[in-house]
Amino acid sequence: MKTFKEKPFRFRSLTLAEPYRGRKIRDQLRGRVPGAIKLLDIYFRNEADRIANTGKRKLDSGLPEGRRFIAGIPLITAGIGHAHTEWYTAFQWAPQLDLEFANIPLKTITSDRWCRFFGHDDLPKYNDILKEHKPLIVRVPFEDTKPSLGSDVPRKIKDFVESIRSHRNLLFLLGDGQSAFDMITHFAKSKELFENKGDWCSLPIHRQAGRINIAVHIRRGEVARMAAEKAGNWQERYVQEDWFVKIMDSIVDACQGKQLVFHIYSEGNPINFPMIAARKDVELHLDLSEQETILNMVRADVLIMSPSGFSYLAAMLSSGIKIVRYPWWGYIPDTDGWIRVHKGQSLSPNVLRVSLGEILENPFINPTAPL
Repeated sequence: MKTFKEKPFRFRSLTLAEPYRGRKIRDQLRGRVPGAIKLLDIYFRNEADRIANTGKRKLDSGLPEGRRFIAGIPLITAGIGHAHTEWYTAFQWAPQLDLEFANIPLKTITSDRWCRFFGHDDLPKYNDILKEHKPLIVRVPFEDTKPSLGSDVPRKIKDFVESIRSHRNLLFLLGDGQSAFDMITHFAKSKELFENKGDWCSLPIHRQAGRINIAVHIRRGEVARMAAEKAGNWQERYVQEDWFVKIMDSIVDACQGKQLVFHIYSEGNPINFPMIAARKDVELHLDLSEQETILNMVRADVLIMSPSGFSYLAAMLSSGIKIVRYPWWGYIPDTDGWIRVHKGQSLSPNVLRVSLGEILENPFINPTAPL
């Protein structure tokens, strides 16, 4: 009698070579099996040491070094802001580490077209690299990024990557949740891909000709539910309506009679924004697609942000003025184009007038905005 022989559990392949599935399994282990992730980290470290030791012997014997790649796994169950942070960290660190970038397509459970939207289709694809170059996959240990690092790769990660050399091709896979602190300083390449290759031309643009167009992103959805239940870190994410109203009033005062319109991007019903919905200088854009929302936040002359990765991503792509509550977990520049609003403080119309100077002279100062 022929018995069924179960396929062996390919621990390494399951957790690394299949990035989305492996990420899901590791997230499940974190919540269900205490200590499992620590054991996984030990396993990955031992694998890296084995690859390094074998590679050193082969290189010492005169074999040439293989190609070296890097990738980050976007958390597809999170929002696009969070997912993009993990994807972009590998994209930003690749040249600093002298590695080639491997594109694990950026997607979320709500949309699989983010890769096309941001113009990433022509980047070297992770699966193609696995098939063509058959690299050994090396798991990079997670390392906290501190403000003092700026946009630099943490020293421990630099040393780790430098220590793993081999005659075989290698692909370094960043740890789950790994992010750079400063994602803005080197963002020009991503912005160029979005502008030149992004698939967004079919989406409607909400700009109104002859006016200063201000986008206001009010984060609600799951954060509103967290606030109602006083759950998690809702106070860091939920901003009351009156904060936005005060910023909007300050902009009106600074614009001194100029024609302007506030485009409100959020979720829910107008009754959830009674003060804002009653204004005559407001256009409500509620429950739109994420792509239409982020595109119009990018195309605005001024963007009033929420403490949200979604807002942050739009701000990095924008050439307009960004107004953001400060501090936040990520890097917020104190330079032209960014206005920090410290918690508990208001915006002076005079300060705003200086920052908005060019826009007051020409409402179409944003070079990415179609005329």
